[in-house]
Amino acid sequence: MDFMQLLVNICLTAGLYTIVATGFYVILDTYGIINLAHGELILVGAYLSWLLNDQFNVEPLIALVFVLPIMVILGYVLYYLYLYLDIYRHPVVSLLISFAAAILLRNGFRLVFSPNPRSVQTFLVSPRYVGNMVFPAMRTVLAVLALLLIVGLTVWYRYARLGKSLRCVSQNVRAARMIGLNVQGIQGFALAFSMALAGVAGVLISPIYILTPDLGQFLTIKAVAVVMLAYKWGLPGVLLASLFVAALETSVATYVRGTGTSLSEIVALLVILFSSLFQWRLLKNMYHAENTVQA
Repeated sequence: MDFMQLLVNICLTAGLYTIVATGFYVILDTYGIINLAHGELILVGAYLSWLLNDQFNVEPLIALVFVLPIMVILGYVLYYLYLYLDIYRHPVVSLLISFAAAILLRNGFRLVFSPNPRSVQTFLVSPRYVGNMVFPAMRTVLAVLALLLIVGLTVWYRYARLGKSLRCVSQNVRAARMIGLNVQGIQGFALAFSMALAGVAGVLISPIYILTPDLGQFLTIKAVAVVMLAYKWGLPGVLLASLFVAALETSVATYVRGTGTSLSEIVALLVILFSSLFQWRLLKNMYHAENTVQA
C-alpha cells in the first residue's frame, strides 16, 4: 500500500474511533464510571438509524434529527435509574451493572432485530480521489465531523458556562456544591449528553459497519482503549489516542502478511493492558469515588 494512502486510512479510522470514544469519555470524566455497555448503547442509535432507513428510506445524517431526542430521553431515564440504584457510591458495582446491561442489550438486539446482519444505505457511497489516494465518502465525512466535534467540545468545556460547570463537577463534587452549582442537574445533563453522543456515533457508523448484535463488544473495546490512553489529556487526548490506536492497527493490518488483519483486532486489547499499568489514578478512582458520587 502507498504510504500516503496508509496515512489517509489512519486518519479516517481515527475519526471513527474518536466518534465512538467521546461519549465514553464524558461519562467517565463526570462520574468515574467505566460503562461497559457503551458499545451496545451506540448500537441503539445504529439500529434506530437502520430502522428509519429500512422503513422510510431516511438518510443517516437526517436520522440524527429523530435519534438524538430518543437518546437524550434514554439518558435521563438511565440517570434516574442510577440514582435509584445508588450506584455512584459503588463504582465497582456500577462496572458489574453496566456489564449486565451490555449482555441484556445484546440479547435484546437478537430478539428484536434477529442475529441477521443489517446494512444502512446512503448516497455517500462513491469514493473521492485525490491523486492516487482514495477517500471513502462516509468515512471522510465522519472524520471531518469527529475533528469538528473535538474542537467544538474543547472550546465549549473551556468557555461556556455549562461546560465549565461540567468540568467543575468532574473535578470535585463537594466544591461544586459549595459554590452553588446544581450538581444533580449537571450530572443528569452529562449522562443525557453522553447518550446523545452515543446516538451520534451509532447513526454515523451505521452505513460503515454491517450491524450485528455483537458489534457493541467491538465498539466498547475501542472506546476503552482510546480513553484509557487519553484520560489525562482530556478531549484533545481522545483525538490523539484515536490516531495512535488507528496507526497501530492499520500498520499491523498492512505490513504483517497473512495474519495482519486478525492481529490488528488484538491491538486495542494490548493498549488497554499496557495503559492500565500506567493509568493507576484512573483505576484508583473506581475505589475512591468520594468526589464523583451523589450526596
